[in-house]
Amino acid sequence: MVGRRYVRVTLSVMTLRTRRGRPDGSVALTPEIERTILAYIGAGAFDFVAAEAAGIDARTFRDWIARGEGRHPTRSRTPKLRTFAAAVREAKAQARAAREIVVADKDPKFWLSHAARSVAGRDGWTEPVEALDEGGGGATYQPTKAELAETLRILVASGAIELEPCGDPECRCTHGSDDG
Repeated sequence: MVGRRYVRVTLSVMTLRTRRGRPDGSVALTPEIERTILAYIGAGAFDFVAAEAAGIDARTFRDWIARGEGRHPTRSRTPKLRTFAAAVREAKAQARAAREIVVADKDPKFWLSHAARSVAGRDGWTEPVEALDEGGGGATYQPTKAELAETLRILVASGAIELEPCGDPECRCTHGSDDG
């Protein structure tokens, strides 16, 4: 055809490049955020609460830990998150150990009978516990009345809970009386 040009266009298959790195709008784990989370955990906060106090959504925190432990279903493990997950695990263990030491010093009998209970495969200071069957069944621990009473006594004595006065003038309990 005269006056018209035909341009031959070659279409090629474009390779799709997947973007690497954090999604837009996500938060990076910074040294400051890590220090803040570990400090709160060390002070006794639950890990997800420590993350929220540091400005990190609980879901993001759980994703970081899952990735650090290699359990995330779609995202890979990174050295930074591996180190962070290990530091969180260590901070939780240190916080628990510190509180167990306080309880053990304050009331060794309570600690030995409650915190150091035997569990399947790990002897403690109570009767041995048989391993659960593979189906996950088995009896759960049921405290005795004496154990419940001792737990209640310790909670009241420590100020963790407060009971209302008895109010019965004929009752011989010391709870609610002026002398005890």
